[in-house]
Amino acid sequence: MSARLLIPLLVLALAGPAPAWAQPRPEAPPLLTLTEVLASVQRNPKLIAADAELAEAAGLRMSADGAFDPSLNAFVGGRPLGYYDQVVGGASMSWQSPLWGMALEGGWRVGQGDFASYEGKRETLGGGELFVGLTVPLLYGGPMDAERAGRLRAQALEQGAGADRDIVLLDLRAAAEAAYWSWAAKATGRRVARELLDLALARETGLRRTIEAGAAAKIDGLEYRRSVLSRRGKLADAEAKERMAAAKLALYLRDADGRPRVVRWEEAPSLPEPSIAPRLAPEDAAQVAWAARPEGARWRAEQEVADASRRLARASALPKLDLKVGASADLPRQSDPSPSLAQPTLDARIDLAWPTAMRAGRGKVAQARSKVAQVDAKAAYARDELAARVRSLAAQLDASEQRLVWAAETVQVTEALADAERARFSAGDSDLLFVNLREQTAASAREEQAQLRADVFGLRAAWAALVRP
Repeated sequence: MSARLLIPLLVLALAGPAPAWAQPRPEAPPLLTLTEVLASVQRNPKLIAADAELAEAAGLRMSADGAFDPSLNAFVGGRPLGYYDQVVGGASMSWQSPLWGMALEGGWRVGQGDFASYEGKRETLGGGELFVGLTVPLLYGGPMDAERAGRLRAQALEQGAGADRDIVLLDLRAAAEAAYWSWAAKATGRRVARELLDLALARETGLRRTIEAGAAAKIDGLEYRRSVLSRRGKLADAEAKERMAAAKLALYLRDADGRPRVVRWEEAPSLPEPSIAPRLAPEDAAQVAWAARPEGARWRAEQEVADASRRLARASALPKLDLKVGASADLPRQSDPSPSLAQPTLDARIDLAWPTAMRAGRGKVAQARSKVAQVDAKAAYARDELAARVRSLAAQLDASEQRLVWAAETVQVTEALADAERARFSAGDSDLLFVNLREQTAASAREEQAQLRADVFGLRAAWAALVRP
């Protein structure tokens, strides 16, 4: 290169954007923090829906518990017309106990007037009659009954709904963190593209002056114009990628009213270098994940539901054999004419009902056993699937962390090459095409490094959600 072109092109090569103090600076918005993003996950509609499902399951469990609430009963009646003139009434409290299916009832009743011989049990002395009764199922309904099985199923379903809610929360937090770091990486790419374009625009201005002075050929201006247009296109692509990442982040970042908040690229932080984070071996991590992750709790709840149905089916296949014991005592008055009613009574009886073929009960047992086997098999597959997720994630993390080490070295090498190419250009041993290529390669390396950092942070968030929930 001739000495006549060397000095202007050297000035061109060293030209840069106007100094920062000479340009007005708009007030920068505060940087968005990961803490803000994770806090706003609580307002996510998916989590709100999961909370509603948990509340629904809690209502179902409360309804099942209601089967064992004591019941207050009362009645009053009479026969104003007819041969037997009478008035009857009473009140009682009944309770279906969760203990071996026992039922207890006690109360007071009164019957005054004329009673036929077949209505003798309705007649009492003037003070009425106190009574108590106990029913104990010895076979059918003893080990398990529909009410107790329903309560066990409702409790397990509530636990399953709680596990589902925890799964939603963990997955949302991991996805939100990954979206946050991905957006930060795309914002870094946008900054890099902006810097490259600003540098090209400043150089183009200097080159135009050099061409007008006749110190450079017009073809040099065309080449640099091509570079400017190329970098404008790359900036447009980088801006689009950043806006798409911000739109995805808005699914997790919510304002106080729960509406998606789309952030500006100026709010993006720089990505720090991930620190060294030791991890469990994949096989150990898979065992920890099944014990700690909500998926394990959810399938254990499913197994409890199936087991309650199996226990009910086995109890329903038994003959019905009930022991009933009752006691009563009238409260006499001085004017009561019937001393026989004043004697306390104690009744006891055993009721037996035995369906001979028992096909209904045996069929229910077969269904329940099949259901238990289905749930056990599905739970085993879910455990294997979770272990596969852990192993796959461990492989991705290992590769990303190793690539990140190489990316740091790549950035150093490409920036050194760009500096060397600019020095060669200043010495007249290179041209603008090679300078542009070296600078673009260095910029791509910085973008890739930022994306790899985001990938590592996102994968570590997913790992923490799996292994350390």
